[in-house]
Amino acid sequence: MIQFLNKKSKKITKTIKRDINFSNSKNHMLLMNKNDLFLLGSETIYILDIQKKEIIKEIKMGNVYGNLSSLYKLSDNILLAGYWYNYIEQIEYDEIKKEFKVISKTRKKENKYLGELSETSSIALLKNNLIAAPFDNSLNGSSLIIYKYKY
Repeated sequence: MIQFLNKKSKKITKTIKRDINFSNSKNHMLLMNKNDLFLLGSETIYILDIQKKEIIKEIKMGNVYGNLSSLYKLSDNILLAGYWYNYIEQIEYDEIKKEFKVISKTRKKENKYLGELSETSSIALLKNNLIAAPFDNSLNGSSLIIYKYKY
């Protein structure tokens, strides 16, 4: 359930009830621009128009590497999406068409835990175009992978 609150009156102005299977991500929502709020599902990104107060589009994102586990905004129209098994996609967002285009993808090939469930639990941009992508592994704890971001 998503509720909109009027800050002045402190009253709920609208409620959206939806059967959304949210991901295990720590960040279930991402404000992309002044109108588009992304809600992160297991396999789907829901685009909620803040002005209209409604979900305007559902984009299926799941792939062979499993469910979505994190989402990070690099710039006005560029996202990084993390999936299970340390798989990361760089995605361009078309604000007019409300569509995604995969620009690049990467996965740590020498991951010895590839057969076990592990997820890119978050993504952070460091100095010098480095991206830190910690991942949680249910059997062997956590690790940190650092990627070089290329424009």
